[in-house]
Amino acid sequence: MKMKNHMRRILAGAGALFLSGMYAATLISAFAEEAHYENLLTASIYATIVVPVLLWAYTLVRRLVGKDKTEKKENDDGTELTD
Repeated sequence: MKMKNHMRRILAGAGALFLSGMYAATLISAFAEEAHYENLLTASIYATIVVPVLLWAYTLVRRLVGKDKTEKKENDDGTELTD
């Protein structure tokens, strides 16, 4: 359980850092009056939607795949098997 929360925090931090960097690059480009700042703004808005969805999908798949590994094996009488 501890590892799942740790991985989730790392992914959330990485996503937040990535999005902050995208918006900082857009802001700097806008103030520098570079021609491609509109493309950066579009990419930042797109990333604001896509990055959290991808992180959510990753954690969902990890949870579903991990559930099979963590299920405990039981005997016919309902007692837990030991390895």
